[in-house]
Amino acid sequence: MINNWYKIASEENKLQDAIIKKLGKEKGILLYNDVKKELDQLNVQYRFEGISALGCAKNDVLILSNSLLNFSMPNLLFVLFHELTHYYQYRKYGDDFALSIYINSEEKIKEDAQRLLQIERTADKFSQLKSSYYLKKHSINESCTVSGYRHLTAEYLATSILQIKRTAKKMGLTTIKDINEFIYNLVSNPRILMTFVR
Repeated sequence: MINNWYKIASEENKLQDAIIKKLGKEKGILLYNDVKKELDQLNVQYRFEGISALGCAKNDVLILSNSLLNFSMPNLLFVLFHELTHYYQYRKYGDDFALSIYINSEEKIKEDAQRLLQIERTADKFSQLKSSYYLKKHSINESCTVSGYRHLTAEYLATSILQIKRTAKKMGLTTIKDINEFIYNLVSNPRILMTFVR
């Protein structure tokens, strides 16, 4: 129990320190408190790791890239709120709201890719609104340069989805928790990712 509390406090300190480093102590603490309030409202656990993606929302925790700690404030907020949106989606629609994307038959790949793109673009829109609100509230006059999924197409996503569908079938992955764990392992282990991409 104490060890778990220490890990949570350590991750909070990383985020708080990164924000203060960018904005100064007074402004940084005010923004951090706003961000923490957003996270606390959903009782979100999060941690920073050396992953190849900017973020990964599992059902029970947000995994954020260590690189975010060095991003500009608009970009850090955009990615954080994008992943937080996925966490909210799991809470609102249930753990399996995206499961069919990965376990439907391959014949439904176009429809599944379109659905994933819609989920991601919803997260982008929410993230843009939230991050813009806090940037304005705290008089941060910088622009976000992370484009999210704005320029991606369903056809582009279809390739990755198809690989995940095939792997999930081979490995017998039938729950979103198993599939999310697999995706997390892909982005956290470069050797697995390179094998998967081939």
